[in-house]
Amino acid sequence: MGLIISIIGLILLFLAVKSISNYYSNQTPFKYMLYSLISGIILAVVAGISLFLLLIPILNSASSTGSTSTFYMSLISIFLLIIVLVLVPSFVSIIFQYLAYDSVGKLTGIHEFHTAALLLLIGIILTIIVIGVILMFIGIIFLIIAFAKLPGEAKPALNDQNFNHDTGNEIF
Repeated sequence: MGLIISIIGLILLFLAVKSISNYYSNQTPFKYMLYSLISGIILAVVAGISLFLLLIPILNSASSTGSTSTFYMSLISIFLLIIVLVLVPSFVSIIFQYLAYDSVGKLTGIHEFHTAALLLLIGIILTIIVIGVILMFIGIIFLIIAFAKLPGEAKPALNDQNFNHDTGNEIF
């Protein structure tokens, strides 16, 4: 059930970034979000297949020797392998999300997007320590706050020809 809700949330987030990109006529945030989604899916599939192919020999060797120390060494190596095969795809995907949210923040003028992007990036780096998960959770909260501020604070992109640089006002 949690996986389905996560996928629905990801789709809604993707659609929100697409709407923002269309509103400002700048496809940069959408492209970065698309790169994040595609890289995350591809790297997760590759990591899953690699993990499966690497686990079979480790588990066979541990069960055939019958030694407790060999079994525990196999479990430790499986754990380290899982960490590497999960964090690397997550890191690549989060880098593109960072670029997407940062560009949304620059387009809208809402600085919480940049803060959320930075917290997500630092959080994935520090995920090995528990503090990384906490930082990612705080980043998600900042992302929610940033999206909540959109209707009230979003500024339309101004053309240079419609903007008076001396007064800072829009020319009609």
